[in-house]
Amino acid sequence: MAKGQWFLISAVIVSGIFLVISTSLRDYFDAPAAATNSEQILFDNVKNQSVRTIHLDCKKQGGGNLNNRENLTEYIQFAGQGLGQLGYLLNITPKSTIDCSKGAENFHVMILKSDAADVWSGERPEIKDVKDAKFKNGNLDEFMIKFEDSMGYDFVINASVYNAAGRYVNSKIEVIEGKKNVKVDFSTLNDPIPQSETSYTIIYSVHLIGKRRWELI
Repeated sequence: MAKGQWFLISAVIVSGIFLVISTSLRDYFDAPAAATNSEQILFDNVKNQSVRTIHLDCKKQGGGNLNNRENLTEYIQFAGQGLGQLGYLLNITPKSTIDCSKGAENFHVMILKSDAADVWSGERPEIKDVKDAKFKNGNLDEFMIKFEDSMGYDFVINASVYNAAGRYVNSKIEVIEGKKNVKVDFSTLNDPIPQSETSYTIIYSVHLIGKRRWELI
């Protein structure tokens, strides 16, 4: 089967799944538990189709480690766009080496998020501590984030700083390169954060699990 034909068939199948789920959600606007169940169904379908995409390409290739990820990348983008139209956020992070003899183990993490639920499988980073806040010339210069474990993939965090009154002051976007200890550098901000306005930070990422608010002073 030609690549274009296969992807078209996959698109029709997945579009059908999205249609069924989105139609069923009409009956569940006032039932959070039912909505959570729907998200699990969506997640399982996307997960299974991701694994199937790998197996189809591996069968064509003849086994070993998958060399051509183009179909997988296109499917992840397609699924993300389709779910986004339904109000979901999808994150799928494949490993650098895809082993044709394996299934879902070829992905670091798969996450489906909505306002009602957070469904996932794989490895997600958890913050152990935020400490060693340093100040320079009266402004916040940096602090360290310590994770429970180092991840095998990169992800992005948003570290937002608030003052004692709970007012947002400024934030820093940082790429975490899978390390266990990471420095967040605030010295490059165009608008420095005065020490007097530094009370705590809320660290957010679609990848993170665990506590998200950390005292700085």
